[in-house]
Amino acid sequence: MEDRYYSEPEENVRYYQYPEPPRKNSGGQILTVILAVLLTFLLAVGATVIVMTITFGFRREVKSKTDIQQIDPDYLIGEVDIMKIVPRTAGDEEAEKLEAKKLEEIVRHLYESYYRNLTRSDIYKALGLGLIEQQDSPYTYYLTAEDYTQIRTEMGGSYVGIGASVNAPEPGRYVIFDVLENSPAEKAGLLADDELVSVDNMLVTSFTDINDLANHIKGKEGTVVTIELYRPSTKENYTVQIIRASVNTVDVTVSMINDQVGYCYMREFTGTFAAQFEKGMRELMEKGAKHIVFDLRENPGGDAHQLVLALDMLLPEGVIATLKGRSEGRPIEDVWESTDRMIVPKDVKFACLVSNRSASAAELFAGALRDHGRTVIIGEQTYGKGSGTAFFPLADGSAVNITIFQYYLPSGELIEGRGLKPNLEISLPQELRGTSVRRLTRAEDTQLKAALDYLGVSGLYPTPSPKPTLTPTPGPKTTTPTTEPTKPSTTAKSTATPTNPPTTVTPSSTAKATPTPTSAPTKGSGS
Repeated sequence: MEDRYYSEPEENVRYYQYPEPPRKNSGGQILTVILAVLLTFLLAVGATVIVMTITFGFRREVKSKTDIQQIDPDYLIGEVDIMKIVPRTAGDEEAEKLEAKKLEEIVRHLYESYYRNLTRSDIYKALGLGLIEQQDSPYTYYLTAEDYTQIRTEMGGSYVGIGASVNAPEPGRYVIFDVLENSPAEKAGLLADDELVSVDNMLVTSFTDINDLANHIKGKEGTVVTIELYRPSTKENYTVQIIRASVNTVDVTVSMINDQVGYCYMREFTGTFAAQFEKGMRELMEKGAKHIVFDLRENPGGDAHQLVLALDMLLPEGVIATLKGRSEGRPIEDVWESTDRMIVPKDVKFACLVSNRSASAAELFAGALRDHGRTVIIGEQTYGKGSGTAFFPLADGSAVNITIFQYYLPSGELIEGRGLKPNLEISLPQELRGTSVRRLTRAEDTQLKAALDYLGVSGLYPTPSPKPTLTPTPGPKTTTPTTEPTKPSTTAKSTATPTNPPTTVTPSSTAKATPTPTSAPTKGSGS
């Protein structure tokens, strides 16, 4: 085993991406997204992330009835001279003066006329958050110190919760999507399709969104959370008391479909993914796998360092992706590459299953294998997250997540806002959409069946369908766009939130709560 599969890059060189930004539509505040499903692009390319502390100040005072300071268009002075960080752009002088004047007027009107008194700290905070929210990349946002700390903890592949994943199929309605193996939730008897009614006697309709719900279910290890749920199969409500515990996520699950075909379910690229993936690949090789189906249908992405290590086990030496963006005020272009340290032989045939929930690093995994002629892609058009972001910690422990690059597949294809187009497009039956793929029977899983047909596997289904004729071909060559593409609204991602299992299950006589609409999240959350 190569040591490099367990090597870690510098702690401060971390890149992140979320398919759906945790923003509110109003109010200037950012929704917290503290999920077990974290989209993390960690990049070790020799760049350095600068810890930035930026505060807004004013150059000089002028006498006025409200004692509002004059904002000089040349620069704002605080602990950091903002306008010395941002050099002037030729031809932008008039626009700069106009915007500076507008800012002065906005501050003056708010200070004089807002219904409550505003302090300087209120204005500084609003300026900072507003600056972040106004950027055109939806993946640039602010995180509180609490949120940032929890995200860093969860990126390691563990968290304190109950070990269940929750989806929000409609506003105010939260349904268990999956239960992690050996988690408190599984031991307590929670099942997929159970619907949450209340958490610690708070109706779920009172929570702002799925992330608010997840934060109430999570807590300190050893503490108890009381959850009322409705079970459709019995049409009864149950109340459970669950002891929160540390939950270690299993990101790679392998099995043999028959004596020649291996199956690899890839949940997410967390900080321990590469070690799990190597163990899984060696197990499949020892069992004689000649073909492997990689299931990325519920994979929202993750740690790019782990992604590169995984692809290094499957690909010969070559390009994995090209990065184009900015760092430290300058354009950058870098390349991620695989080495010659393959552990899966070249003659092993691959098929990648994807859905519109496959995002970010999951898309790069499938796209890089396709462009190297190693796989076909089967399923639905993917989410379309082809950019990377970096967390920049701030002085008070909070952080900003800033989009800093877009990545291009080996063929030159940019998937940002577009997604990967499968070689064979096939969807699950409508009634099964939203069901965890791990709960599908072999007869129900039409996408897996198509992959097995491609691999030439027969005898597993009563009526085999015609084998599709597919050839692994690289994606189209594209040029770098001058503006960031607009993401199609039809590819909005829904991810999951882990929760803990109950220790007791007691049927209750209360009727199922009728959910009322709240601000509807499309993203799932882990508790």
